[in-house]
Amino acid sequence: MTRLASERVRWPGGASTFAGRNSGRTRTSMRKVKSSAFIHHLLRSLIGPTARTLALKMLALLLVITAFQSLIDYYQLRDVMFANVEQRAAAVSDHLAMRAQLDDDFGPAEAAQAVRREAIWNDDVLAIYLTDTAGRLLTGEDEARISDTGKFLNDPEVRTAINASFILGRPQSFEMAFAGIDGWVYAAAVPGEELGTVTFVDLRPARADLKASILASLFRRVVTTIVLMAALFVLLHQAVIGPIERLATAVRASGRGRFEPPTRIPKGEIGDLSVLFAQVFGRLQHSLKENERLALVANGTDAGVLIADRTGVILWSNAGFARMTGFVHSDVEGRRPAEILGYHPGAGALKILAESAADGEARNVETISL
Repeated sequence: MTRLASERVRWPGGASTFAGRNSGRTRTSMRKVKSSAFIHHLLRSLIGPTARTLALKMLALLLVITAFQSLIDYYQLRDVMFANVEQRAAAVSDHLAMRAQLDDDFGPAEAAQAVRREAIWNDDVLAIYLTDTAGRLLTGEDEARISDTGKFLNDPEVRTAINASFILGRPQSFEMAFAGIDGWVYAAAVPGEELGTVTFVDLRPARADLKASILASLFRRVVTTIVLMAALFVLLHQAVIGPIERLATAVRASGRGRFEPPTRIPKGEIGDLSVLFAQVFGRLQHSLKENERLALVANGTDAGVLIADRTGVILWSNAGFARMTGFVHSDVEGRRPAEILGYHPGAGALKILAESAADGEARNVETISL
């Protein structure tokens, strides 16, 4: 019995503890929901549908401009890359040409030594070959870092470049893929000597640098675009979009002619538009009040009153007309007087009034109700 009693004492405490944990979680969830709802409402109040549409269009336009500028940057940097690679490859032949002009004892042995030294010192140069006027290899095969020297030198494009460099007397260069390596070929003749050089430069490091430069440029442009768009959006929202949205909200909330001009409307066209709305709604409110007073007068008289448009279609009837004819407002609205006269015996006066409404001429009619 004692054990059962103690369990009964502990059970309510456990239940209350469990309920307290659940209530704490519920309050936390409710706070999160309220916080998210508040943020959502705040964003919707700051960024209306017009602002969102304009922001998306601005973002799309700026992204297109950014992509176009990045494409231009790519081709410009690509040209710079090829120019640097060609300058790097031409350094070897220029060095040999300078040695040939300054050193009277310069010959094939000195040229071979210089070629081997350049091939060892330059990591991005995969091969530097020294050839004769017939394109035969003199040296450079041992230092080359490509698989098949003979296949490379016998390539039709390479052979054509070697021959053209001797015949035309100016270097020949072009991009070429050999053994899965994207490289730059530079063939040049040594002035005053029956020697020539063929240099094969690895383009992969240069392309990696080009890719890094393009990505960095693209990142800078995207960040600049986002900052520029945000600044333009803030300015447009403060000067144009925000006032227009506040003015539209005031117009939608105007109700029956009651227009409350919004605050924080800048001077200029939007301010003039707000003043115009205030004037129009003021006149409308005045007209509504006059119509209400006229309706009170018309409903208070014993005479029957009909209001019709220019085509004779009945728009409104008063209580006096209903007492005289038995037709309430819903019976005559949208109809013509001639359509309802047949249902009212002895309504000659109403017929005369209908003719007056049709031809626009005034007529005096007197009726006697029995």
